[in-house]
Amino acid sequence: MQINIENFRCFHKNQSVGVRPLNLLIGENSAGKTSFLAAIRLLFDIFDKNETASFNKNPFYLGAFENISHYRGGRFGRASSFSFEVKGEMRWRDIRRDQVDLFSDYSDEYYPNSFRLKINFCKKKSQPSISDVEFSSGKFRAEVVFSEAVSVTVSTPSVERYSYVDDFSLVNSEDNMNLSNFGMMIRYAEFQKNISDENKDRAFTGEIRSLYKVYLNALNSLPENIYASAPVRTRPERTYNPTDSIQSPDGGHIPYVLAELSYFDVRKWRGIKEHLDEFGRLSGLFKEVAVKKVGASAGGPFQIIIDRLHGGKSNLMDVGYGVSQALPIIADTLRAPKNTMFLFQQPEVHLHPRAQAELGSFFAKLIKLKRHTLFVETHSEYLIDRIRMAVRDGVDIKPEDVSILYFHRKGHDVKINTINFDEMGNLIDAPPGYRDFFLNEEMRSLGIDF
Repeated sequence: MQINIENFRCFHKNQSVGVRPLNLLIGENSAGKTSFLAAIRLLFDIFDKNETASFNKNPFYLGAFENISHYRGGRFGRASSFSFEVKGEMRWRDIRRDQVDLFSDYSDEYYPNSFRLKINFCKKKSQPSISDVEFSSGKFRAEVVFSEAVSVTVSTPSVERYSYVDDFSLVNSEDNMNLSNFGMMIRYAEFQKNISDENKDRAFTGEIRSLYKVYLNALNSLPENIYASAPVRTRPERTYNPTDSIQSPDGGHIPYVLAELSYFDVRKWRGIKEHLDEFGRLSGLFKEVAVKKVGASAGGPFQIIIDRLHGGKSNLMDVGYGVSQALPIIADTLRAPKNTMFLFQQPEVHLHPRAQAELGSFFAKLIKLKRHTLFVETHSEYLIDRIRMAVRDGVDIKPEDVSILYFHRKGHDVKINTINFDEMGNLIDAPPGYRDFFLNEEMRSLGIDF
């Protein structure tokens, strides 16, 4: 999968990033790493009917259009629009059984290998608003332009271009940032058709259904769930009163999730607890984590108890802050369904070097275990070096599974450099600025002026 962004925040020229299972975001502060994560989250939220897509949704708060569209300064001013784009490979194997009858009479052109989805944004009442959306795959194409009415244009193998205009008032509401109805607008072309050639009309009807199926399959090829975490997670409490375990970026839901699993899903709890305890021991943070009821009822208060490596058992409130910071990262990634995308901001916060390194090992194992996609914004060389070792050892992760995205600022613009790994874990074609970044940070930590 490939993600492109243009004229968004600090990114002027089109920036293209090939997505790997593990993507490490490196760069100085205010170099666009968090903005890039926000763009990814919105890009996938916008097609999910169960999510509210917004540029100001916890943990990302980007402001209004004036804060989001790229500003070049001087006579160039601010860009009047910006765009997000995702390109991917089809996963026909996931739904081919349902497609056999539909595609059996057609040639291979009905099985496109790739797709492209592009969203363009403009300014509307000081806020970003979707101006148009493009989808293409093989000989199928659809474009929707939002104005006072909605203009839909489709192309199929037998009809080069067919357009219609409709109200779609619910889709075009001013505050709507959800494109879950995009497929419906494609399919509606079948009932709007006005083609004089009867044979072409008949073919077009079937091809619109095919276009609709191709689009659905493209969505099926994207991550099924997406989760973004905040860099600083919630403070622990001595005793918790049961409440909803709704996922939150600050990890405040995790104690309730652990309690719920230990009470009502023992099998899943044992599996997650095994990995939690293993990470605790290897990282030097703790020996074991447990849920303790305060009273006899499963619906009553509870505590999270940590068995220290040295010194017996203690309440979560009484152990190092690093434990409560690490638990949400480990638990959420383990309990999430496969093919979930995680956007982590500085997951190493409050972790000592050994724990930071072990977090790198955990991420490498997770790729093999759960098939997640991880974007990890980090300033930890310990975490990166441990992933390099994992690549070198070839046990959990391969060179093609991971890349470093180095964000480098030049004036008003930021460029994203992709750095790959070889089989020995060495960096390939790292720009000079990348090595200078860590060297400068080390010199600052030693109090050396430069």
